Amino acid sequence: GYYLSRDNISTLIIEKEHFPRKKPCAGGIQHRVLKYIPFDITSVIENTIKGIYFSVRDTKVSYKKYPVPLMYTISREIFDSFLATRAKEAGCNINFGEKVEGLHISEDSANLRTSKAGYKAKVIIAADGARGYCHRHISAGKKINKIIGYEADIEYPSGNNIVKDAGGRIFDFSDSV
Repeated sequence: GYYLSRDNISTLIIEKEHFPRKKPCAGGIQHRVLKYIPFDITSVIENTIKGIYFSVRDTKVSYKKYPVPLMYTISREIFDSFLATRAKEAGCNINFGEKVEGLHISEDSANLRTSKAGYKAKVIIAADGARGYCHRHISAGKKINKIIGYEADIEYPSGNNIVKDAGGRIFDFSDSV
């Protein structure tokens, strides 16, 4: 939305949620991605990751440390609101609290129906996830390879400085759940 609006392209983002909202996934930004973000995001960076611990059932611990940051952790709740503000400042319109309920694509346009209104556009960019209406509509009947991922927000008890001091994250692989 930011880039399109900045280039004077009429842009509308339709977001089913209201911001700020809790979202655990994608709480990290790779260091090499920063060059593609056209504004400073240091105010929303929580932690800098320069290494990763790997272990199996708390044994065979290995640690890989890098001289430069691998990634930065962010709160999606804060970061998404930050990005929405930047997009609005560039002239982007954002409709919060609208859920997509219908999509019809023809040769010259796309018609989108939400819980609140209908829209017609030359281009629709859908970023509604694997369970979103647009994704399901466009991919209906197509075989899509999927990767399962898990994510959790974990608070470390105070006094546990291993992760904080080392600038790394711990991944422990176990056969038990």
